[in-house]
Amino acid sequence: MKAGRTAGEQSLTNRSLTVAARNRAAYIALLAAVFLVAVWASYSFGAQIDNYSYDKMFRLYNPPPWKPESIILAIDDDTLNSIDRGMENIRPALARGLRLINAAEPRAVAVDLILSDRRDEAADAALSEAFRATPHLVLSSTLLDDPPGWQDPRPEFARWAGALGHVYAKPDDEDSVTRVIPLDRHVGREQRWAIALEAFRLSRGGGTPLESPGDVEVAGTLIPFKRTDEGRLLRIRYLPPDRSITRVSLHRLLDHPGEAARFTGKVVFVGVTAATAVRDRLFTPYSYGATTTGIEIHAEAFETIAQRLFLTDVPLSWPPFFSLLLVAAQGAAAKPGDGQAGGRLHQPAGGAGREQPVLAQDRHVVGHPLEQVLLSAVVGDEDDVLGGGHGDDAAVGHAASSRGHSFFRHSRGNARGRWPPAARGREPRNGRSSTAPPARRGGTPRRIIP
Repeated sequence: MKAGRTAGEQSLTNRSLTVAARNRAAYIALLAAVFLVAVWASYSFGAQIDNYSYDKMFRLYNPPPWKPESIILAIDDDTLNSIDRGMENIRPALARGLRLINAAEPRAVAVDLILSDRRDEAADAALSEAFRATPHLVLSSTLLDDPPGWQDPRPEFARWAGALGHVYAKPDDEDSVTRVIPLDRHVGREQRWAIALEAFRLSRGGGTPLESPGDVEVAGTLIPFKRTDEGRLLRIRYLPPDRSITRVSLHRLLDHPGEAARFTGKVVFVGVTAATAVRDRLFTPYSYGATTTGIEIHAEAFETIAQRLFLTDVPLSWPPFFSLLLVAAQGAAAKPGDGQAGGRLHQPAGGAGREQPVLAQDRHVVGHPLEQVLLSAVVGDEDDVLGGGHGDDAAVGHAASSRGHSFFRHSRGNARGRWPPAARGREPRNGRSSTAPPARRGGTPRRIIP
């Protein structure tokens, strides 16, 4: 009898080890497959999820308040309605406005207007004279497609500029939200820095930007954005909706010259905000469907640089590596089938009796640990996955609760953690009948795998 029992127990042990090894191999394979699929899906389909997450965190974070160094001289609808022929005849009004601003001694002035064409000779002469008296003037250049090149302001205007800069933003390809602007644009060997960067440079006394592959230093400020095929992409730290950059209408300035005092010591951005004439209306993380003009975005970019509020990306290798660590940790914490204490799903401290869902975040996607549920379809039911009945503590898997969480409840058998032999489907040794294993709380008897 003793030899027979020993042989039977040895056979049962071998069978248990075989099932455990099979479960363990399937679990490892499933974890690897989940990791590979998650990485592939994140780069293929997860860009929009990444954008939503970025915008949500962006809106939740409230940066420390600061006093904006910039101000906007807006060519708005009131301005155009007060001028004969509107934008076509804007140059005389702009020249008068700049003369008022120059008397207030601004730190720099950046003008986002196309000045490459000839207009009325007297109007052009007046604007050129106003530019001559403007300190640290930045004028804008536009890109030409055929042939590729830069369209600069007319020579009588450009001669007075301390710098020529580009005025391009970069709306996202997925949702058209402008989160970045290129700090530099290149056409052949010709480079233009953004007017925001040039205004910052000239307001700090000038100097040549010092470039390296990973950053650029301007007037003693290190801007940590690496060179890419699309330029150095600066993530803009927009002011929250309860704060804003001061905007003064050109029409109001001309009617109330005392408003010029608001420009003292400021970096001035001049541009069109009129709905009937603006060339670019862009979305931001704070838009909620509303649009923002290009000159406002460049003023916000200037504030980002001036306040050194730089938002940088982690290296592309970090998210997959971090995800791999999460998968490895999941496998170590929920290793199935060995029936030992180190392989059980541990209850959280405090005896809550359930495992909470674990979020696994990749570059673009956030995942839920469904490996146990998927594995049960591959190797058997939940008891098979967790090796239920093979160890002293049988971990019974549950995939639903009244609150919708995935969790695991630990149960015990008799005092020694084993059910009577009849519960394993064998005949009782002493001829007496044995009782069935206790039922679960839901009324379904627990299945014990020999």
